[in-house]
Amino acid sequence: MSSAAWTTLRRGTAAAAALLALAPAAPAAAQRAAGAFFPAQPVDGPSPDIIGRPHVDLARDGGGAVAYVRRDGGEEHVFVSLIAGGIPQAPVRVDGGLPPVAGAPAVAASDGGRVVVTFADGAGLFYVIRPDGTQPFSAPQALANPGAADPSVDMSINGVAYAAWAQAGDVQAAYLPRRQTAFQAYGTPLDAAAVDDAGSGPALRPQAAASSDGTGVVVWGEREGASTRIVARRLVRGRVSDVAIDATAASLDGHAGGSADTPDVSIEDDSSFAWVVFRQAFDDGAGGTIVRAVARRLRGSAFDDPVGVDGQPPFGAVGTPRVGINGRGQGMTAVEVPGGVPLASVIRKDAPTPPRPLGAANGVTSQPVVAVGENFDGLAAWLQAPAPGLPAEAHASTLEDDIALSQPPPFGPDTMVSDPGLGPVDPAAGLDADVDRAGDGVMAFVQSGADGRRLVVATYDRAPGAPALNTTTNWRRLSQAPLTWSPAFDVWGGLSYQVLVDGQPVGTTGASTLTPAAPIADGLHRWQVVATDPRGQSVRSATRNLRIDATPPGLSVKVSGKQQPGRKLTFALHAIDLRPPAGSGVKQMRIDFADGTPAAVVLTDRATFGHSFRKGTFRVRVSATDAAGNPTVVFRTVTIKKPGKSKSKARKKTTQGGAGVP
Repeated sequence: MSSAAWTTLRRGTAAAAALLALAPAAPAAAQRAAGAFFPAQPVDGPSPDIIGRPHVDLARDGGGAVAYVRRDGGEEHVFVSLIAGGIPQAPVRVDGGLPPVAGAPAVAASDGGRVVVTFADGAGLFYVIRPDGTQPFSAPQALANPGAADPSVDMSINGVAYAAWAQAGDVQAAYLPRRQTAFQAYGTPLDAAAVDDAGSGPALRPQAAASSDGTGVVVWGEREGASTRIVARRLVRGRVSDVAIDATAASLDGHAGGSADTPDVSIEDDSSFAWVVFRQAFDDGAGGTIVRAVARRLRGSAFDDPVGVDGQPPFGAVGTPRVGINGRGQGMTAVEVPGGVPLASVIRKDAPTPPRPLGAANGVTSQPVVAVGENFDGLAAWLQAPAPGLPAEAHASTLEDDIALSQPPPFGPDTMVSDPGLGPVDPAAGLDADVDRAGDGVMAFVQSGADGRRLVVATYDRAPGAPALNTTTNWRRLSQAPLTWSPAFDVWGGLSYQVLVDGQPVGTTGASTLTPAAPIADGLHRWQVVATDPRGQSVRSATRNLRIDATPPGLSVKVSGKQQPGRKLTFALHAIDLRPPAGSGVKQMRIDFADGTPAAVVLTDRATFGHSFRKGTFRVRVSATDAAGNPTVVFRTVTIKKPGKSKSKARKKTTQGGAGVP
C-alpha cells in the first residue's frame, strides 16, 4: 500500500470505506449459512463502580468466562461472569478478603467447565479455580509474593494450564496439572539473561499459551542495555526448556530492526508450532524509525522468517498486535495502524496473508482483537466512531474461511455490536473477544450511559446445523410411534425441536425423539423437524417420507370338502387391504394346519390350499400380514372322523378376520 493511500486513510470515514472496497470479492464456494450478531447485553451495572479491563476466554465446548474489574466498597476487585450457552451468568467477586486488584485479571477456560482466574494485588499474585462445571470457584490461593504484576494464563483443552507474570525484573511461571487444583511454580525465572530486566511494565509483560498435548510457551519483552527484545521459552509440564529463543527480527523488508515489545502468542494443538506477534522499530530509510507489527512462526526451537502484518505503514507506530490460531494452525492477526485503522491478516497454510482494513476508527483507539474456531470460522472485533468527534462504538465481523480455496474470502459485513441505548463505549476500559470451536463468539467491553456504566457482552451465535431424520421410510404399523432424529449441531445448545407432519405441527420437544400426541392417519405423509436455538435462529431438516398403516387387513377363509381321514379339504384364503390406497398392502398369508406338518406361506393376497388330515380335531390358524406388520388371524376347527359316524362341520365357511398376534 502506498504512502499516499495511508495518508488519505487518516482523513475520514469515506477514505477508509474506499480502502475497504479494495478487498477481493469472495469466491462463491466460501459463501455458506452462518449466524447472527446479537448486540450487547448488560452483565454488570449500571453503576459508576464498573471499571472494565475485561478478559474473555471460551473453551472449545462453548463454556467460558469474562473476568473484569469493578469497585466494591470503594476498592477495585475482580469479578467473573461465567458463560453458559453464550449467555453471561450473574457475576461473582472472586478475590474476597484481599487488597485491591492491580491491573487486569486473566482468565482461562477448558472443556467441562474448568476455569482459572489469576490476578495481582498488594499481597501478591493469586488464583481461583473452578475444577469443573459442577463446582464453584475456590477461595483465592497464593501463587507469588508481593510485587507480582501483569499475570497471563492459558489452559489446554485437557485442563492443563500455564501462568506467567512479572516480578522484580524477572518473568516467572507456574504449571497447573490436569485435574489438579494447585499451581506448581517453577523455581527459577524464565529470563534469557539473569542481569536483564524482563517482563516489567505493559510493553514487556509476559503472555502464556497452552497446547492440547499439555506443554506451553511463554513470550515476553526483555531489556538489554538501551534496547528491548522479544524472548520465548517453552514449558514442558514441570520442566522449563533450556533454550530461550529470541524472536526479535534483525531486519524486515530490507530495513534494520531495533527494539521490540508488546508480544502476543497463540499455539497449535501440536506444540511444535506457535505464532508470536509483536511491535518492533525499524530504520525507515530516511534517518528515522517506524514501529511495525511483526509475526513469526515458532517451529520447534527456532523462528521462521519475520513477516509484516501491518500493510507497511510509512510513518508512526502501530498499536499492540494480537494473534489467535486454532488447533490446526489457521488463524488471524490484528493491529491498529497509524490513524487508528484496525487491520487483520489471515494465517493459513503457515503464512499470513496481506492485511485488510476492518473499519475506520475516526479518532478512536480501535484495539482490534481476533479469534478463530476449529472449523476455520473466525471473529474480529474492534472499536470505532461513526464519524470524527463522535463517541466510540464496538464493531465486529466474521471470517468464514475454507482452506480448500486458493485465497481466504473477505470478512463479513461490519456490524455494530454495542447497544446505542446503553451509551457510548469507553475505549479506556478495554475490549476483548474469543470464540469456541464452531466460531460462536463473545465480545466484552464497557458502555457508559446517563444512568451509569455497564460491563456488557455481545455475541455471535452460529445458527444450528440441520437435524437428520432417522425414522424409517418403510411402512409403520403404529400411528403414534416415536419419531426420531439426530440432534442438530450447536455448541451452545439449548435447542428446541418442532416436528411437522404434512406441514402441520404435531409437537415440540428439547429431546431428539417425539411421540405424536394424536394418531397420524393411515397413508403416505411428509415429515420434518425445525431446530431453534435460544436466540430464535431456526433451521429445517430435509423432509422425509412417513408411511403409516395402523389398520390390519381383512381376511376371508373358506373351508370345503369332506372331513374324513385321507380326504382332502380345500382352504380358500383371500386377504384385502381395508384402506386402499392409504394402506401398505398385503404382504403375506400363512396357514398352519396344527397337525405337525409345516406351515405354508404365500406372498399373495389370494391362495387355495388342499390338505388331508388324520383322525382328530385340529385348530387351523390362518393369518394375513400387511407391509406395515399389522396381522389378522382367523382360526378354523376341523374334526376328522371315520365315515358312518356323526361329523362335525367347520363352524363358519366365511369370516372377516380381526386383529390378532401372528
